[in-house]
Amino acid sequence: SVPKLPDSPAEELHRLTAAFNSMALQIKQSVANLKVRQEEIEGEVKRRSEQLRQANAQLHEELNRAATLQNAMLMQPQEMSRISEVLDAAVRLIPSKEVAGDLYDAIPMGSHRVCFCIGDVSGKGLPAALLMSTCLSLLRTYIELLDSPAEIMQRINHHLCEANDDCAFTTLWIAVYHARSGDLWYCNAGHNPALLYRSNTQLEPMSDVHGPALGVSQTAVYGETLVSLKEGDLVLSYTDGANETFNSKGKRYGIDRLSETIRQWTSLKSNA
Repeated sequence: SVPKLPDSPAEELHRLTAAFNSMALQIKQSVANLKVRQEEIEGEVKRRSEQLRQANAQLHEELNRAATLQNAMLMQPQEMSRISEVLDAAVRLIPSKEVAGDLYDAIPMGSHRVCFCIGDVSGKGLPAALLMSTCLSLLRTYIELLDSPAEIMQRINHHLCEANDDCAFTTLWIAVYHARSGDLWYCNAGHNPALLYRSNTQLEPMSDVHGPALGVSQTAVYGETLVSLKEGDLVLSYTDGANETFNSKGKRYGIDRLSETIRQWTSLKSNA
């Protein structure tokens, strides 16, 4: 066989040059591919950012509509203060967000009776506001037909249980005050127990719960309890936002501190 002669320096240089040129082309192509991919990623980020912006704007619009609806449905504090000539009535609602899940109302029933209610609907946003408005509408309708808080509660529950595919529910406290006798009949559907402060600052929890939250069971049966009120007595009904709020240190306000605050206020008022 003929022995292979070693490559000349020119041939080796030619091979090296070809190799470097090939590597340069590969690097150039990789950089081009990376640039295209970067542009695709930037476009996707821009597209999704716009989707999030639109979704956020839609959410704020929905919350604003819900807040407007809720404000229109609820009685204003100045209206509450004029609800009865024989009672001092007051209300305070401070939403933690744009829309609260709380509802309340005070409705005269003739010249000597007043119906009070307070509740807390499940969910948030516009669906919660719609459920709240439904509850108030039903309450105002049945008050014109019925006298008993238990019967009113029964009718509202029956309606809310129908076609309740979302499993939405409402806790509700309804009370009817008879001005001539001082009697207060109340029905509690899974709501926080109201607190009764006698004129001597003695606390009496109105702890009876007469049935589950509304919208849970169509067969639920509700009862009612009678409490006799005297001049100077105070009834406080509230939602869990009043006693379950936390301070900046993570400490819960609690029902005991709420009770003591009201007790001190009633004591100061009676001594004034």
